[in-house]
Amino acid sequence: KVMTNLGYTTEEAAAAIKTLDLGVRGLPTSLSGIASALQNIAPSSKSLSEATSLTLALNNALLAGGQSADIQATAMTQFSQAISKGKPDMLEWRTLAVAMPGQLDQIAQSLGYGRGEWQKMAGDVSDGVLPFEKVKQAIVTLNKDGLGQFPSFAEQAKNASGGLNTALTNANTAITRGIANVIQALGTTQITGAIVAIGNACKEGFEVDLQSRTEWESD
Repeated sequence: KVMTNLGYTTEEAAAAIKTLDLGVRGLPTSLSGIASALQNIAPSSKSLSEATSLTLALNNALLAGGQSADIQATAMTQFSQAISKGKPDMLEWRTLAVAMPGQLDQIAQSLGYGRGEWQKMAGDVSDGVLPFEKVKQAIVTLNKDGLGQFPSFAEQAKNASGGLNTALTNANTAITRGIANVIQALGTTQITGAIVAIGNACKEGFEVDLQSRTEWESD
């Protein structure tokens, strides 16, 4: 519904969510979390499909960085918001460097910079020398193809997410996905209507009880 409010068709939104769902399976990323990032990235992209690919690529790069979930989530939030405003400032670049230093260096190298020159790349983006669009394209390309001896971001993400914590997170995510499928099968409108009806019934019951008690105390 949020995506349709941004001007995309129901079919486009459904396809994007399905792509995100398939893209994060086996990874410690919730569908709701990555969908929130997509909402930030989509308005500045040429299409919802392009935004979906970039969102998945950025998520994989952050997972490949191997930092804590909190650091990854902060970087995803800040950088997706930076994408929505056009280009990141140096603070947002540094947030990315903390979360995925090796992968940020790979992005810079893929654009012709030397090892450890991500700050020069960031400066060129800020100065308009390097279009930020090329950086986004590089992230998507590296997610699929990798760079030289480096595997793709998608493969790096899987390699970095093979521990016990990831397994436990994936189990929890699978339960959430199953509940979502049940809700989808029953229909959100019907479920929402039932919850509202229960709420109204409780409200009326409390009002009747309060009125009866007031009358009893008056007698």
